[in-house]
Amino acid sequence: MADFQVVEPLSKKKSSGWMTNLITIAIIVFVVIFGLYFVANFYDNYIRKSIADINTKIKDLAKEISVEDRNEVLTFYSQLVNLKTLLANHVYPSNIFSRLELITHPQVAFTSFSYDNKNSTIKLEGYAKDLNILAQQLLAFQKTTDFTKITVSDIKSTTDRVQFGVEINFRPNFIYK
Repeated sequence: MADFQVVEPLSKKKSSGWMTNLITIAIIVFVVIFGLYFVANFYDNYIRKSIADINTKIKDLAKEISVEDRNEVLTFYSQLVNLKTLLANHVYPSNIFSRLELITHPQVAFTSFSYDNKNSTIKLEGYAKDLNILAQQLLAFQKTTDFTKITVSDIKSTTDRVQFGVEINFRPNFIYK
């Protein structure tokens, strides 16, 4: 009979495994990049098709609206823009009368009114019952935040009333809406 000998397998050198790990990582990265390429390519085709569909719809809608209608809309829009600009810069001197009506003392009457938009001034002449009423009226003018300067002139006292003149400077934005 034959003698059996136990033969020990040749000893394998154990590799550190870095080469196997590197190859595995490279394959994974390649597969991921390859997959991303196909997904991006599919998405790009989908987006291009969507854009083409939208452009076709826009062209179809443009055919439905006549050139005259488009020109009318553009004209109307430009008129609206111009109107908005005009209204923003429109002067409302009636604001002055509204304010004077609110702050005028019941025993004061104005006999003349002069308005200078360039210098933002109002000149008033009027009369009050007495000096105390005139002082109250001037205090009301002074407390009004839209008036910046009040100048009194030509105070004349008669037996039954006091005549006066007043010049009021106001803020320029006061007369705008």
